[in-house]
Amino acid sequence: GEVFRLQGGALPARDTITLQDGKVKVQKDGSLLTVEPGRSIMMNNGTKVFGNGKVIQADGTETQLAEGQIFIIEGVVTRPR
Repeated sequence: GEVFRLQGGALPARDTITLQDGKVKVQKDGSLLTVEPGRSIMMNNGTKVFGNGKVIQADGTETQLAEGQIFIIEGVVTRPR
């Protein structure tokens, strides 16, 4: 599940947040999760995602997802072993 540069070193994974059929879904650390209404989840970069489609980034910027919108954020940078 890791992607590496030809020169060495890992590329950061990209996590996504989307609103599909009225449900908020996040891809985090390679897992697809549904955020239920009334719940929230914290992404690795500090972005907080709410089950109603509200997204608050680490800098405080707020976004309300529209149906079908895909919000891409940086995930975790893995280290080569």
